[in-house]
Amino acid sequence: MTLAITLPHPIRLLAATPDGAQLVAVHETTFTRVDRASGAVLGGGPVPGVVYACAVSPDGRALLLGTRTPVVVDLAAGRVEGAVLRGPTSASNGVVWSASGDAVFLAHGSFAATNDTYVYAFDASTRALRWRCAPTPRDGVTDVAVLGDRVMTFGEQGMVVLLDAARGASLGRVSLVEPAAYGASMVRGVRYDDESAVASTLDEGAVIVARVGVGAGALPVKWRASVELDEADEEEPVVAGRPMVVGDAVHVPVRFVAEGVARVAVVTLDGATGEVRGECELDGAVSHHAVLALPDGALAWAAGNTLRVESVDVDE
Repeated sequence: MTLAITLPHPIRLLAATPDGAQLVAVHETTFTRVDRASGAVLGGGPVPGVVYACAVSPDGRALLLGTRTPVVVDLAAGRVEGAVLRGPTSASNGVVWSASGDAVFLAHGSFAATNDTYVYAFDASTRALRWRCAPTPRDGVTDVAVLGDRVMTFGEQGMVVLLDAARGASLGRVSLVEPAAYGASMVRGVRYDDESAVASTLDEGAVIVARVGVGAGALPVKWRASVELDEADEEEPVVAGRPMVVGDAVHVPVRFVAEGVARVAVVTLDGATGEVRGECELDGAVSHHAVLALPDGALAWAAGNTLRVESVDVDE
């Protein structure tokens, strides 16, 4: 089913309930909850600060917002659920729930926030801090994923680190790319299965996607693929967004410039081999942050303040 619904404000980020039945659009100062089947607006509420990362709980009832003072929002009521998550001093770069929903993990820090380069683990019900750690000292943490009883973090300078989810102790690490200027080796990642994650980054301006396994010491890289967009202007930079996994497919949103116009395409790779299956350009999309792959294989994206959902064929 194709959906195109215009909302009152431009869309910064998108999230969805685990079944894909409801979509959440995060705006500058508010969020909107949308029923996918009908396109009806189900409600919304205020957003307490600028949001760079968000995630819906496994039961679909709560929204974690990674603001400077991270909060959990009751989606039905449209209001903050009790206390904020105290500890971070910068906005979250990435947020994720545990599979059971009993814990949340937040990634923080950057060149601009060198005093907060931590991963935080909070109890989801009490909001108590379980632990915090700096996976790579002085290196910002740009994303985080939960792999069973382990947590994998992704760094601003190309480093991927595996942690014990219960204590935050370091278990292993691997460098995907050499450290580079701000944003040029930033890694974003997502769970593939309980034994691996998929990460995206840049290597001298080229988009790199890799599947990283768990282990002790040096983490194994199961595959590594380079992604090129033929239509992209060579002199203009590209930016890789957070990977998305649906079944055995890995979708990576990529922002690029073609003929002087900013565009967003989704490149699809085979999760087992890293082989590029194809790509599709998203009509009207200009932000790689507001792209979402839904459980049935459809893609949702923001075109300004229009929320679009469509089953898009990947070009071979």
